[in-house]
Amino acid sequence: MKSKAFAGRVIPENETREARKVREAEMRERVNATAPTRRGPATSTEPRAKAWGDRGRSAWWGPAQVTPRPHRASSLVTSYAYPFLTEEGLGTRGVWMGKLADVSGGGDFVFDPYELYNAGHVTGTSMVWIGTVGTGKSAGAKSFATRMATMGVKVTVASDPKGEWAPVAEAIGGKVIALSPSGDHRLNPLDEGPRDSRLSDAAWARLVKSRRRLLLSSIIPSLIDRDLKPAEHTQLDIALDRAVADSAGAGVVTIRDVYRWLVDPELGVPAEPDTDADVAHGMRRLVEGDLAGVFDGESTVLFDDDAPMVVMDTSGFMGASGTLLSVAMTVVAAWVEAAVMDPEGGRRILVYDEGWRMLRDELMLLRMSEQWKLARQYGLCNLLIMHRITDLDMVGDQGSAARALAQGLLSDAEIRIVYRQEADVLEATKESLGLTDREIDEVSSLPRGVGLWKIGKRPFVVSNVLTEQELEVFKTSGRFEVEIPDEILVDPEPTMQTVAGQTRSTDRWTQMGTIASCDSAAIHAATGQRKYCVRCGARRPEVAANAAATSGRVSLAPPEDHHRYQYRTPARR
Repeated sequence: MKSKAFAGRVIPENETREARKVREAEMRERVNATAPTRRGPATSTEPRAKAWGDRGRSAWWGPAQVTPRPHRASSLVTSYAYPFLTEEGLGTRGVWMGKLADVSGGGDFVFDPYELYNAGHVTGTSMVWIGTVGTGKSAGAKSFATRMATMGVKVTVASDPKGEWAPVAEAIGGKVIALSPSGDHRLNPLDEGPRDSRLSDAAWARLVKSRRRLLLSSIIPSLIDRDLKPAEHTQLDIALDRAVADSAGAGVVTIRDVYRWLVDPELGVPAEPDTDADVAHGMRRLVEGDLAGVFDGESTVLFDDDAPMVVMDTSGFMGASGTLLSVAMTVVAAWVEAAVMDPEGGRRILVYDEGWRMLRDELMLLRMSEQWKLARQYGLCNLLIMHRITDLDMVGDQGSAARALAQGLLSDAEIRIVYRQEADVLEATKESLGLTDREIDEVSSLPRGVGLWKIGKRPFVVSNVLTEQELEVFKTSGRFEVEIPDEILVDPEPTMQTVAGQTRSTDRWTQMGTIASCDSAAIHAATGQRKYCVRCGARRPEVAANAAATSGRVSLAPPEDHHRYQYRTPARR
């Protein structure tokens, strides 16, 4: 007999009405047999409460004891209704970032954007790292970059405006390129960069010219406070072509060469620009004006493609004019882009720290957007670090193309790490990153060092774990940024007493000299009684000074066992 499948059972075709009733009756009997049994009458001898309510069929008659049937739902529905529970992580391929929080199961969290892409969890490797000051955002990003470097992935920091990444690069054997108006190093923004072996000579020449034209068109509007006119574009192209042709033998073209041909299109000799030549006057600031000395000559530094980490330290521009800072950001990013976009260069993480500075420049924003779309072609993992979502308010006007372009960067980044945010930006964070109500509740109360990792559609609450060596290198100020819990207090000095004409310490740990479980006896000796040592974490026993009548000496109570345990800051709880 032919039949068709329906609801997990086989329903015969041409079933009669009587047969259908018999089959449905059998199904009801099976369901009732598996349903929970009803509670029997109370056997207690205590008086029962007076019932109330209507005895109607659909009414409650109380006090009632209801045993509802168990709720059944698919795993997909349950994961959205109860996020973070019984989470198994993303596998074991990648670098260890820390522990899943208790709400997410408490297991290890291993992460690698390239492995996630290969596994189909995400469609791109671009990342956005957001966190306010003091939440552990910078330390988390640095731990991710350095640990990925140990796996053979190269790291490039396109701009380090505060000089925080320079110690990290030095610690892992990388290279730091420091630029400043008063420094000795120069960077030629018109360098060709590593050549793509797949391109012919003509195709490579066209690509290099396109990069140079785009760079000049990006920095000159900042120098003249307006966009270029069509005639000015033509003048700039002619000067660039003649500078390239003039330096064909040397093979190096600088902004100074372009400036010479711009002010003298006939002979290309140094001269003063005409009064109405705004482009020449703007470029003169880079050659002989207040912005000279950094980008007007041949490069004195080289991009080390084999280094595990290359950092462009632009902290020397802090305090400089906004124009110089904007030009420096654009030039450095373009120079790094030309250096890393080599298909044979392997995987590389490109970090944009303090990303809001670059997003304010519309042309730089356009360059970043194009670079993010080509990330898979060049094996790049773009990492944009910001403080808060409202930093995008500085990018263009509401509804402008620049604002939409900046929002597009967030949309293109399927890997989003969010540390604690203030209450006034929670709603904007929720809308921009597509977080749920449950996820934004977690973001509002995350402790230091703990972040919400949104990998595609899957959320994780991860506690980033650092070693002491990492924490010392990753610190973002001159202080050792570890929060000491309130219950851990340190006395300035141990108590001293004079007994039998001798000055001695009542601190038995000081008398012992060397602490077996602590490598710093001085720190342990300075710990107050019944407090916790900030070095080894052991609790000091209470010392009772009991005068001995016979000897006249101080008798000390024996210390408790010197137990060791892992010292954990509130960020790891």
